[in-house]
Amino acid sequence: MAMTTDPTSPELVVPSAPAITGLRKSWERARRTETLRDQAAVWAVPICVVTGIMWGLARKDSGVLSSGGLLDTDRVALPYAAGVVLLLIAASAFRVLKALGPIAVGSAEMHWLFSSPVDRAALLRRKLVAWVVGTAVAGVLAARLVTLMLPTPTTWWLFAALGVVSAWGVWGLAVRAQGKWDRSALTKGADVATGFSASLVSLEPSHLSSAWERRSWRRVGSVRSRAFTVGRTRSLVEADFRRVLRGRWAQVTFVVALGATYAVALVGTPLAVALVETIACFAVGSAFSRGLLDVCRSAELRNLLGGTDRGLRLAHVLVPAAAIALLWLATMPVAMAGGWAALAITPITATLAVYRSRTRPPMQYGGLVLETNFGQVPIDVLRQMVRGPAILAVGLFLLAFGL
Repeated sequence: MAMTTDPTSPELVVPSAPAITGLRKSWERARRTETLRDQAAVWAVPICVVTGIMWGLARKDSGVLSSGGLLDTDRVALPYAAGVVLLLIAASAFRVLKALGPIAVGSAEMHWLFSSPVDRAALLRRKLVAWVVGTAVAGVLAARLVTLMLPTPTTWWLFAALGVVSAWGVWGLAVRAQGKWDRSALTKGADVATGFSASLVSLEPSHLSSAWERRSWRRVGSVRSRAFTVGRTRSLVEADFRRVLRGRWAQVTFVVALGATYAVALVGTPLAVALVETIACFAVGSAFSRGLLDVCRSAELRNLLGGTDRGLRLAHVLVPAAAIALLWLATMPVAMAGGWAALAITPITATLAVYRSRTRPPMQYGGLVLETNFGQVPIDVLRQMVRGPAILAVGLFLLAFGL
């Protein structure tokens, strides 16, 4: 809709937000190829399935992990575990929303609508209502999943109400921290949202991790350069180590993994501690192995560095292996109850899983596809996706049936 001028006034007449919204809806209806009946047929089955699953989860008792032998029912801190986990989820959600921006618009909307002199609050009203409803649903889901896993002294509906209030509070604080709804605030998380969309469509999580890493490096800004140690392999290892020290994501992941392992030791059995320790070592190794991923995914970088591919991989696997070993040693006091067999399985499984997942070549989408009555199953794509996590699953299986 173009802006017009009043013949009796030299001032510019800007269309109102309801007029722009109505014109946009009319354009969408005119160009819509699917009828309402077709949309209902497409969405009826997923809605019914999700509703049935949620109804079944709502009627189940809390404390599934207790019946599975993963929680120690004699621990004093067990009744408070659900509340602590919900608080941690709320803190993590606030951190993510503050970093990405709780109110975000796409590049097309920003160029054609929000860059014009129109009331932005009125244009964002629909998004605000959607976010309010979405955060309420997210709060209920988080409360149900946490109370389903952990036993609670009261009914889980009380936690659901607290989850809704907490979700609204977290979102409100994130909006307040975002500041004014200017161009910078509204496009704050555009790159990460694009990376998430690309990862979801291509089944390649590296798009999202790359976008998040670029944002973290922009936050760091500039650093003081120093010369590397003499020697090709030593300089490569030193460069990979400096990358970890200058960034924040790997260090935060290490601290969170260490705290999660000790937190599980307060309420869990030795089997639960061993499982969480293995997953934590894999997460830490993945966070510390960004250099290995870059070397394996870029042939141009390997040609620039020179040497053999095996030598480059071994040089960049030392830092994640050292991080896994350090976390393994730091969590050994609480993991000793599982026995030496579990202690030996954990670092070996995590290191092999990280190496296999990071050295995986780029995704190929033209492989074997299995035709079933329910649709096509991309067998080759699934095989590529589980290349690293499959080793982790084997290690967890050995821990579960060996302890």
